[in-house]
Amino acid sequence: TMTLLNLSMTSKNDCVECPPGHACATGTAEPAPCAPGSYAPNSSMAACLRCKAGRWQDESGATECKQCRVRSWCAEGASAPTPCDDGTVGRLTNLTSKDGCEPCSQGFWCSAGKAIACGSGTWSNTAAASDMGACRSCPDHATSLPSSSSERNCSCDAGYYDELPAAASTVSCALCTAGA
Repeated sequence: TMTLLNLSMTSKNDCVECPPGHACATGTAEPAPCAPGSYAPNSSMAACLRCKAGRWQDESGATECKQCRVRSWCAEGASAPTPCDDGTVGRLTNLTSKDGCEPCSQGFWCSAGKAIACGSGTWSNTAAASDMGACRSCPDHATSLPSSSSERNCSCDAGYYDELPAAASTVSCALCTAGA
């Protein structure tokens, strides 16, 4: 047998305090948990607060918002960080808009806000590169260190020499002759 409870309230003293992480509008029977992107840091709040730009919250019933991650930005009321666009990098936390994401540097390509160095034997002088195709191979018989930003950073392999003047923008490696 089930007995129903009578929940009639007879005085103001029957009201209970709204818990943190929840909002209780006037006359509400049950506390409402704050939705993702909002929070209630204190008890007895009538409404939840939106997370400030540069912060986010993915859970309901939160009492605070999380710091926006590196490689991302967070708008006001964000329920998740937004990755920086391809070709840009997010170097700082708490970015408030995509304008805080910086163009990718030469010698790198950037995806989802992360800078990835052009590999050994490649180079790139293109800023804001969004894929590895921006990294070009050094000429035959030459290699470079990762994140090189110019073909002049390519150096001829052992047994080869650069036959172009140092002022040239490219490198051309020629085989050393016997005895040289």
